[in-house]
Amino acid sequence: MTKPSALRFFKFDVSHQVFYQSEYSFCIVNLKPITPHHVLVIPKRHIEFLYQLNKDEKIDFYDTLHTMYRFIRYLTGANGTNLAIQDGTISGQSVPHVHAHIIPRFEKGNLGDGVYKLLKGEHVSSISTEAGPDAPKERRERSMEEMVSETEYLKTQLQNWLKLPNEEKDKQFVDIPDLDESSTEVN
Repeated sequence: MTKPSALRFFKFDVSHQVFYQSEYSFCIVNLKPITPHHVLVIPKRHIEFLYQLNKDEKIDFYDTLHTMYRFIRYLTGANGTNLAIQDGTISGQSVPHVHAHIIPRFEKGNLGDGVYKLLKGEHVSSISTEAGPDAPKERRERSMEEMVSETEYLKTQLQNWLKLPNEEKDKQFVDIPDLDESSTEVN
């Protein structure tokens, strides 16, 4: 029996962080999330720039992005969502492999436009006028154990969500603990 090949994000084996995969794309939990359930959508083929996606990869990537956006909004009950693709180092891309961020946003602890500084790896202590007083000021790197735990949780929740009738999938009123942007902890 052959071992399945590892899923890589640039040179990193992220197989243990994958909670969903399609034919040409996969989704992982974030090493340094900005908000609870901040996830990434990544094409399986290593390419640095968005324009390099071929037609099938492009359709699959955007379909996966749309599906995961709907799922994360449903799961978190987020008040809004940032979808971000940093195309090239000048735009803040820190890993040279195309990827899209899905960042759920919440009224409590709102980061304002400080989310963009955090995406670029900057601290947001200087943006107190843009971010709420309880907003996170930096991104914390999580342990593999924390990421695997979130991955398993998201796999289970995604399986449940996929079974719902379509009209139920976009309802954002679910019985979940209150989440906010002041912490990336998921209990």
